[in-house]
Amino acid sequence: MQCLTHRVLLPTTVALLALSAAGQRSLPAPVTADEFDLDAATEMPFMTENARLQQHYQLAPPGGEATPVYITALSLRYDGPSGGTTAAPFTVDRLRIGVGVSDVTVDQTGSVFARNLSAPLRTVCDVRGLVLESDGQVCETAQPWGGTTGNLRFVLAEPVDLVVPAGASLVVELRVEGNHNRELAARLDSCRDRDGLEPGESIAEGEACVMGAAQGPQLSTVGDYVPGGSFSTYGGCYPSGASVCTMYTTGLLDHEFEIFGTPQCWMYLDAGTGVVAQGMMASPGGEVRGPTAIPIPRGPELCGALLYVQDFGTTTPSPDNPAGVFSSNYRTITVGCTPEPVSRSWLVVEGTDANATVGTVSIPGGLAMRIE
Repeated sequence: MQCLTHRVLLPTTVALLALSAAGQRSLPAPVTADEFDLDAATEMPFMTENARLQQHYQLAPPGGEATPVYITALSLRYDGPSGGTTAAPFTVDRLRIGVGVSDVTVDQTGSVFARNLSAPLRTVCDVRGLVLESDGQVCETAQPWGGTTGNLRFVLAEPVDLVVPAGASLVVELRVEGNHNRELAARLDSCRDRDGLEPGESIAEGEACVMGAAQGPQLSTVGDYVPGGSFSTYGGCYPSGASVCTMYTTGLLDHEFEIFGTPQCWMYLDAGTGVVAQGMMASPGGEVRGPTAIPIPRGPELCGALLYVQDFGTTTPSPDNPAGVFSSNYRTITVGCTPEPVSRSWLVVEGTDANATVGTVSIPGGLAMRIE
């Protein structure tokens, strides 16, 4: 379905406005984000080649009243202080926007896109060859809705009439394919609700294989180590072209053991409590990067929980390694805590694939958005 590029205001936790058939009405909020720049900016989806962004807005808490939402257009805006000095055009091969209602509450939303939806979203915009203009303003206040030229305002080909039950979420999803912007400022205004958020951490432990004179495989992780978040793995010094798999568990062996036929390659993880999360191939230079993010389940019981991650792989057998098996160091991840009750909005983003299944960013808060 085509839509034109060219008001409920949905600026995450700072303010929420809804537009019904009777007119615009405001839900309780401390300030109006229509006037203020929010506290964060996201480079996705318009500063990465491909992206999937899923935004959840709880319009009324459980026990409240259902909220009617009538949508004829969606508007985004650039972040106030992040602009460049000169605006310039860039093209996007394809932009799809989906909207709908999910019975999955915000406090159940996590990093797995499909699990956040109780029904498929309706595609309200499918544009090919979209031309956008980058952010050419440098200011500390909120920038115009739709951008200075109106090309961040998307008029739907057909209106959408929804009713969002109390406790449920209005969901807006953006999928970007073939974005040709590489260096122009195009960060969207957003916020991260970190009130009460206790971040987790990941630390390296154990020993990697002794690979001759070379340093053994070194595993690292990056992500949001909180319930509902996710993390990704990467590393270096792996055997060139080796097959690699990542295992993660909730327990370690009582005593690590040396894998038979290897040059001091150790297994630290308890396979009985673990799963193989992903497989990949090491690059010719010995680098690896996990193909998908690994989700952390949602739930307050995970606050302070420990997860363990280690890579294993196979390579050509040699006199020094007759088994042709190797292992990395391992990582201990301490899961942080998300505030309860959580924000009334939640953002899930993945910045490399418009059809990604797991977000690399999964946080309370999200995009500033106006709905007409």
